[in-house]
Amino acid sequence: MGKRHYLRQFWNAGESAENGITEDDVDPRQLRAGTIVEYEHTTMESMARKIALDHLAEKGGERYYSLLSIIEQVMEQGRTDEFLEVIDATMDIESEV
Repeated sequence: MGKRHYLRQFWNAGESAENGITEDDVDPRQLRAGTIVEYEHTTMESMARKIALDHLAEKGGERYYSLLSIIEQVMEQGRTDEFLEVIDATMDIESEV
């Protein structure tokens, strides 16, 4: 199968396609930040935007890139244990709801 086949599969797959989420449905700041982050996977802006859109379309992913930035900062500061405690507490709260 050729490149076009795989590209067509890429565009028609993922959380955004499955849930009917478009760029108009997400925070443009999050999409912009996500596009920059996702350049680690591609040199094509359209593909980076699609990857970002898929993350933002995930359940609870509306602030994906803001949270990713916080996680990266915490990890750089060596506050991993503190961070994991917060995550554990959050998971406990969500499981009770």
